Amino acid sequence: MYYNFALLSYLAYQTISQKNILIVLNDNFEAKTFYESLIFFKEYYKKDVYINFFEAYSIGAHSSIAPSSQTIRMRLKTLAELKSKDRNHFLVASQEALMQPTIKEESFLLNSIERNQSLNRKEFIELLVNLYYDPTSNVEDIGQYCIRGSLVDCFVPIYEKPLRIDFFGDTIDDIRMFYCYNQRTHSKIDKACITYAKEYNFAEDEYGFSLIGENIRGYLLDYKKVKELTKYCYFDERTSELSFKRTKSDDSIYDLRILKEKTIDYMNFINEFETIFASNIPTPQKLDFLIELSRSMKVVIACASDFRVDKLKNILQSKGARIVTDDEYGIYLSNGYLKKGFRTSKIAFVSFEEIFGVAVQKDQELSPKMHLVQFQKDKLIAHKNYGIGIYRGIKTLKVEDALMDFFEIEYANQDKVYVPVTNADCLFEYSGTAQIDSLNSKSWHIKKENAQKAIKKILTELVNVYAKRKILTRAPYDTDLIEIKEFEAEFEYQETQDQLQAIEDVKNDMRSNTPMERLICGDVSFGKTEVAMRACAIACFNSRQCIVISPTTILSMQHYSTFTDRFANFPVKIALLNSFTKKSDREKIKSGLEDGSIDILISTHSVYFADINFKNLGLVIIDEEQHFGVKIKEHFKQKYETVDMLYLSATPIPRTLNMAINSIFGISVIKTPPLSRKRIQTYVIKQTDKIIKEAIERELSRDGSVFFVHNRIETIYEVKDSLDKLVPEYEKHIIHSKLPKNEIKKIITDFANRKFPILISTSIIESGLDLKHVNTIIISQAQNFGLSDLYQLRGRVGRSDIEAFAYLLYDGPLSEQASMRLTTLKEYMERGVGFNIALKDLEIRGAGNVFGKDQSGNLKAIGHDLYVELIQEALSQISNENLEREVEIKFIDNMYIPDWYIDNEKTAIYTLISKAKSEEELNDIKTYIEDRYGKIPKIVLRLIEISIIKLYAKKAFVKSLIFGKKGVSVQFYIDAKIDTDKLIKQVNILKGKFLSETMVFLNIDKDNLNVLKKFLINIV
Repeated sequence: MYYNFALLSYLAYQTISQKNILIVLNDNFEAKTFYESLIFFKEYYKKDVYINFFEAYSIGAHSSIAPSSQTIRMRLKTLAELKSKDRNHFLVASQEALMQPTIKEESFLLNSIERNQSLNRKEFIELLVNLYYDPTSNVEDIGQYCIRGSLVDCFVPIYEKPLRIDFFGDTIDDIRMFYCYNQRTHSKIDKACITYAKEYNFAEDEYGFSLIGENIRGYLLDYKKVKELTKYCYFDERTSELSFKRTKSDDSIYDLRILKEKTIDYMNFINEFETIFASNIPTPQKLDFLIELSRSMKVVIACASDFRVDKLKNILQSKGARIVTDDEYGIYLSNGYLKKGFRTSKIAFVSFEEIFGVAVQKDQELSPKMHLVQFQKDKLIAHKNYGIGIYRGIKTLKVEDALMDFFEIEYANQDKVYVPVTNADCLFEYSGTAQIDSLNSKSWHIKKENAQKAIKKILTELVNVYAKRKILTRAPYDTDLIEIKEFEAEFEYQETQDQLQAIEDVKNDMRSNTPMERLICGDVSFGKTEVAMRACAIACFNSRQCIVISPTTILSMQHYSTFTDRFANFPVKIALLNSFTKKSDREKIKSGLEDGSIDILISTHSVYFADINFKNLGLVIIDEEQHFGVKIKEHFKQKYETVDMLYLSATPIPRTLNMAINSIFGISVIKTPPLSRKRIQTYVIKQTDKIIKEAIERELSRDGSVFFVHNRIETIYEVKDSLDKLVPEYEKHIIHSKLPKNEIKKIITDFANRKFPILISTSIIESGLDLKHVNTIIISQAQNFGLSDLYQLRGRVGRSDIEAFAYLLYDGPLSEQASMRLTTLKEYMERGVGFNIALKDLEIRGAGNVFGKDQSGNLKAIGHDLYVELIQEALSQISNENLEREVEIKFIDNMYIPDWYIDNEKTAIYTLISKAKSEEELNDIKTYIEDRYGKIPKIVLRLIEISIIKLYAKKAFVKSLIFGKKGVSVQFYIDAKIDTDKLIKQVNILKGKFLSETMVFLNIDKDNLNVLKKFLINIV
C-alpha cells in the first residue's frame, strides 16, 4: 500500500487544534504514523490533550499464534484512558481495530491501589488471577505476576514498566516500577491501577489463543467517551472491502458499524502544502537550502532525540545557521519524531530522515542487566579443583550448632563433595557431555594442566606478534573533519554507550601514529558494521583506501548494499569483488584500486590473490574474523606493513576478559542493541500447517516479507509445493548453495527490492541479509540446527522499529542435545544475550576457537567458563600481575539464605555474591537483592560481608582465614608479596601475635569484620 507521509503529517498539524475527535485510517501502519505525528505537534505546540492509538490485532478471533504484547498494551492503555480522563481526547485507530471486539466498558474496571492502603494480600493475588494474569518466576512481559516473600510483582498493561508491590502484613508498604531487563527499581509511585491483563486467553485446544469470554466482550464504539468524539474517517472503499472479507467468516464477532460511516478523501488536502525537497538532492545542498529558507520563515527539524539535536546543531552552526528556541525566523531543533515534513506559507517542518535519507525512530531506554548463573539440579557442573560432577542441589547441614548451606556435588562411585556457599567462585557451569570425574583419580588435574599449558603457549605467541606491530609508525588520521561529522550525523539510530565507546576507541587508534589492531566484538545486529563504516569514513576522508573482507558472497553483497546506501551523500566510490563479479568488471576494479579511484573495496577472500594491488591502502576490515585463518590477516600486514587492522566478530568475549585482553591488543565489546530496536517475539512450537499459514498471513497483512528456512536441499522444493498449497496467492522463490551464482544474486536482489514476499532458503542467509522489511522468520525442523545458528538466523529479523517474529518449529521426538538447544533459546530470548547463547553452544557442541587457535579438546574437557578463568590467570602471569589465588575461609556461623526470603534463585544469588570482583560490585549486588526480594535479613548481609573479606584477603596473598571463639588466624602464601613492616605494625595494633613465619593470630571478634577488612587493606 502507498503511504503519503507528508500528507499524514499535514493532517495531524491541522487536527491538533481541534477537540475530542476520533480519527479512523486505513490500517495500523497509517494509524500509527498519524498518531506519532499528533504526538509531535502536541509537544511542539504544548497542547493539553490526551492522544491514544487503538491498535488492531494482526490475528483473528482464534489463533495458534500469541497476540503481540505491544498491541495488547496499546489497546488496554487506551481503554483505561477513556475510562479515567475527562479532558480533550484524541483517539486514533484503523478501521479494523474498531471492528475487533474488546472488553466492554462496564467490565473494564480500574482497581485502584495506593501506599499505606489496607489490602488483604491473598485477595489481591486472587484479583490478579481473575483478571487473567499468569503466574511466573520472573515478571518480564505484560500480564504476568509473581510472588516473592512480601513482594508481589505484576505487569499491568497500561504501564510501560511492571509494578512491585511490597506488603507489610495486609498493608501496602511500598509501590515501585522496575525494569524487566534487570529487575531493578525504576521509580517509586504512590498509587496505581490494576486492569485486565489481556483480551485473548490460551487453551490447549484446536484454537490455542481465543478471545476472552462473551460475558465481558464489547466494542470500542460503545464506550461513553468514544460516543462523544467527532469522527473523521479517512479510509477508502478498498479498505472497507478487505475488512468485510476478513470478517465475513465470523461476522457475529465483529462490529461492522464503522463500514457505514461517511468517509473523507484526504487527497483533497494535497494542495494545501508543499513538500520540502525534491528527490535525489545531496545532504549538503539540503542543509544549505534549509539555512536559506530559515531566513524568511521558521524551519522546525524533528531530530527524534536530544543526541541528534546536538549532532545536527554542530553541523548547522559550522555552516553559519541561526539556531533559535522561540517563534522568530531561524532553525528550531526539536527532539520529537516526525516521519516526513511539509511546508506552508508561514512555517516548514522537516524530518531528520528527509535530510539524511535514513529512517530514524524515537529512542527507548535500556538499563544493564544483572547476569545470573543458575546451576541446574542433576546436571553437570565443574569444580576448579575436583573436576566435573553432578550438581545435586543446595544442602543445609548442621556444623558445630550452626546451620550452613552447601552445594552438593556427586562424583564417580557416588562420592560427594560439599562446597560452602562462600566458595561458589570455584564452581562453573558445564553444558557439555563429559564423563564425571573420580575423586581418586588424577585425570582432572592432568586435563586442567594440559589446558593451562596450551593457553600459555597461545598467549605468549600473541604477545610477541602484537608487540612487533606496536613498534611501527604511520601518519595519524585527522578525525575531526567536517565530512566525518556529517557522516556521523546521518546514522539512523542513536548510538548505544557501548557503540560510542567502540567508535571512540577506533578514533583514538586512528588518530595515533601506531597502526591499529582492534577487535570489535558484538552480538548479531548490535551495530558493529556502523563502527566499521565510521572507520572507513575516517580513512576515505583522509585520502586512504579501505578493504572490507567477508566470509561469504551473500554477506559481501549485503555489505556492498549497506555501504553504498550509507555513503550515498558523499564522494566515495565503492566496488564489490566476489565470485559473482564478471571478469571484465574484475579488471576494471583492479585498475581502480591501483590508480586510487576506488576508495572502498567490499570483497570475499578473493582479495587475497597476489594480483590485487592498492595505491594507498590504509584500513583492512575483516568481518566475522573467526571464519578466517591467520594467512589472510598476515598477507596484508606483510604487504602493507603499517596498515590499520579492524576485526569484527560475534564470538563471545566474556566481560571478565576484556581488560586482560586489552593488554595485548585492542578490544571493544558492544553488549547492548540499538535503542530503538524492538524485542523479537520468539516462539518454539511444534510444526503444523495452521501455524505456518497464520505466521505468513500475519506478516504479509502488514505489508512485510518472510524468510522460510529449510536446511535440506533435497526436500526444499517439496516445502515450496506445500507452501504453495497453504498460501497460493503469494509468490515464493528458493535459494540454496547449489543454484547458479547469477540466479542466487537475482533472487536475493528481487527479494530485497520487494518483488516477491516469501524467500525459501537454506541457512545460506544466516550471515549477511539485513532487510528491514523482513520481520518474520520461520525455521523448519529447528531441532536440527546448532544453537548459535538458530540465534544468527533469528537475528535476520528485528532490524528496524517494527515488531519482529521468529518461529522455531520442530517435529518428531527431540534428542537430548536438540531439547537442550531449544530450552536454552527459550531462556535467552531477549536481545543482548547472544554471547550467552554462543558460550552455551561452544559447550553443547564441544567447539572452541579462542584467539584463532582451535582448542576444542581442552575446552570440552574442562568447560568454557573454567577455560575462560584459566585464560585470565595466564594473562595475569604473562603481564607480571599479581595472581589472585584461592582463599579458604572457615567461618562457623549460620550461613544460608532463608527459604521465605529467596527460594528458586538461591544458587544464582550465592554464585553472584561469591564471583564478584570488587567491593563496589558487591554493594551493587546488595542493592539488587534488596530491590528484588525486599529488605535483606542479617544472615544474608553476613554472606556479603564474608565475600568482601575474601576479596581483600586475595589481594593480601592470604591462603586461609580460620575464625575461632577468641579471634581469627590468618595464614599467608609462602611467596606473599606484602610489606613486612606494615604487617608487624598492624598485628601489634590489634594485639595479635605471630604463630609462624606465614601465620598470624588477630584478636578480632567475628561480628566485627570491618576491623579485619582494614587490616587486610593496610598490609598491602
